[in-house]
Amino acid sequence: MDLRLFNNRVNLNFSLYRKNTVDEILDVNISEASGYTQTKVNIGKLKNEGVEMLLTLLPIKGKINWESSFNAAYNKSEVLELANGQSSFDVGVGQYFGIISHEVGLPLASVRAFDYKRDTKGNILTAGGKPLLGNLKTYGSAIPKWTGGWTNNFKYKSLRIFTQIDFKAGAVVLSNSNFNFLREGLSKSSLEGREGGVVFKGYNADGTPNTTAVPAEEFYASLRNLGEPFIYNASFVRLRTISIGYDLSSVLNKTVIKGMVLSFFVNNALMIKKYLDNLDPESQISVSDNFQGIDTHSLPTTRTYGLNLNVRF
Repeated sequence: MDLRLFNNRVNLNFSLYRKNTVDEILDVNISEASGYTQTKVNIGKLKNEGVEMLLTLLPIKGKINWESSFNAAYNKSEVLELANGQSSFDVGVGQYFGIISHEVGLPLASVRAFDYKRDTKGNILTAGGKPLLGNLKTYGSAIPKWTGGWTNNFKYKSLRIFTQIDFKAGAVVLSNSNFNFLREGLSKSSLEGREGGVVFKGYNADGTPNTTAVPAEEFYASLRNLGEPFIYNASFVRLRTISIGYDLSSVLNKTVIKGMVLSFFVNNALMIKKYLDNLDPESQISVSDNFQGIDTHSLPTTRTYGLNLNVRF
């Protein structure tokens, strides 16, 4: 649907879609004993369906011009079938823990890790003051369900201002980095228990609350292989770009130059909201799609500053 109102002061583009993919081929990890690290497999059948929307407004038009655009997209994927009738297969593994899998009946790229061992009431069980390892659990998808952004263009005489805010939501990330920061005493959360040890809020096998204090270094190191404490909401809202420019065209109107705009810009300007401690949710361990959803000592994203000169002849 394409809707235009009030002499194009309000424009709305709205789309619904469903896409079925058959015989998609992906690279997956295999045992190095085979002489190779990866092989190609047929994923079977995959369904994607969702909504895309773009709303563009021109609230002010005249000496001052303000154009504002908001776009959003919602996508839901579902693995319908895997090769050879498999119910799931693993495509990526974290350094300490965490698996990226494709599972029939669930969205693509499941983030899986071991939960705490729990009793029938859901209480975490401990032994010697340390939590016990439970079953492998799917915590969600590494692929965000929601993506979108908000851009604004302001023009007043020769002054130009541009801003862009974007967001992602509906995905999870498993942080191997935060586990390592914790066990090495590098994060703020590792301060707990340095004096007197850590008394974990769990229950012994006989149903009594845990009261055993474990030295901090020993306790945090024991969390290896446990994914539950290091699963985070990967959603974020970021001020992506700010640009301030000046149009010099009027100064140069008697030359061969038809237009010139000089602007200063900042990219990756500000993280407005996030849920992943210590790290940027957009940091990537690898360019491979098979590792999205797993953080392992990823390089931090960078903020850049620059000058841009646009010349038209």
